[in-house]
Amino acid sequence: MLPNLTSRFVNTSLLLPRTESSKPVIEKRDLLLSVPFYVYEDLAWNGATLSGKSVEEIADPSDSAKGKFKHGGDYWMWKASLNGHPMRTKNMSEAKLFFVPWLMNFWDYRVWKNRSLCVNGLCDIALLLDSLDKLVRSPAFQQYPDHHIIVRSFFSAASYKWNSEQIKRNKQFQRFLDAFKQMQVLVFEGTDRYPNKAAGRHSFTSYHVGSPCPIYSENDHGGKEKPFDVGMIGSLHKEKQAFKNRRKICKWLGQINDNNNNNKSNSTMIRISVCGEGSQCPALAESRFGFHAAGDTYSSQRLMDTILSGTVPIFTHLHQYELAGDWIDWSQLSYYLPVHDDTGAKNGKKKTGGPTHKVTIHSLRAAANCDIFEERLRPILKDEAGYQAKHEKILQHIPLFDYTTLYPFDTYMYLFQAELFPETRHPIGASWWSALRLPPPLFVDPPPPPLPV
Repeated sequence: MLPNLTSRFVNTSLLLPRTESSKPVIEKRDLLLSVPFYVYEDLAWNGATLSGKSVEEIADPSDSAKGKFKHGGDYWMWKASLNGHPMRTKNMSEAKLFFVPWLMNFWDYRVWKNRSLCVNGLCDIALLLDSLDKLVRSPAFQQYPDHHIIVRSFFSAASYKWNSEQIKRNKQFQRFLDAFKQMQVLVFEGTDRYPNKAAGRHSFTSYHVGSPCPIYSENDHGGKEKPFDVGMIGSLHKEKQAFKNRRKICKWLGQINDNNNNNKSNSTMIRISVCGEGSQCPALAESRFGFHAAGDTYSSQRLMDTILSGTVPIFTHLHQYELAGDWIDWSQLSYYLPVHDDTGAKNGKKKTGGPTHKVTIHSLRAAANCDIFEERLRPILKDEAGYQAKHEKILQHIPLFDYTTLYPFDTYMYLFQAELFPETRHPIGASWWSALRLPPPLFVDPPPPPLPV
């Protein structure tokens, strides 16, 4: 049976704020989705196990110290789809959008880890094909396949090679891909391997699932501000080139403080909670800023961990903004400090292979160093007014990124609604979320004529 979300909400869909009591309560009226949607509840993979272990326990461990499965967006979207959204209808003929609640991230993950995903005795490709056969017989799918929405955002799904390998293992997997290519999809880092906007297919980056620390409240600490300036908790993987920026950040922070120690200038010491491997909580929540540094890819769950912990993120590569979603005004919520040198780039373009990304002149330095890093970090640390404004926005927007609420599900469903039914778009400024960039309305009413004098 599906776990109940109501403990996370007031009256099912009203948020229980995780921020201080003075923060505004976000209400049901602030949900964006305004067309009815249907959930294929009978096709949900209830009771799914991964090599005998409950998928629910993997996605949302009872031991909070383990952290949530960062690729578990499919699981949380499934949960939210069944728990109290006012636009849900159980009448398929009334729906405009259709949510397919398969756990495709877990399906791809089980292949990656060479494990078995089972539901009621059906496992792996047999499970997928059984669900597919039922879906394609649905009158709604036969008539409106492009109005169906699915999550497939495990990183391997973004690879042509990966999908080709699944076809080699079982040619029947092509049947899934044929149906999948017709649906709207949440993807990994904006990478849709089967784009077809001409046919009305749209995709959006799925947020990683964050594992937050309890919010630091000055009221609970005798009015004292956060004790640390910066933190970055994560693996450094000395053997991996992709993690070099994380190692640079930790090395340079240490060098800055060593230099200040040698100069006996304690007033300019940078207060570091943890940089590198270590306990995330409470270090991340006790830091004013958290570095969002690349790992295996540009993105990571670290951004969501930072936001949900009430800490202001510092992006370290411009491409991270593209991957984080252009429907968010990240200037309200973050700072930018480039730490990479892009030595393989020329005039903003990579010499060979890979995507072309816009970069600033600062990111094209032949050899980034500690002095350049400190030169750009100091103004951020000294920007008290800017920090307070961004911190306030972070606290207000936490529910928008928290999968345990209805808001990520509602936002994604509205983004698809806005593309498929542009005439239903809300006016600019209609959202309570100041950092949410709504798609512009298709039609704008002209201003009323002036009143007669």
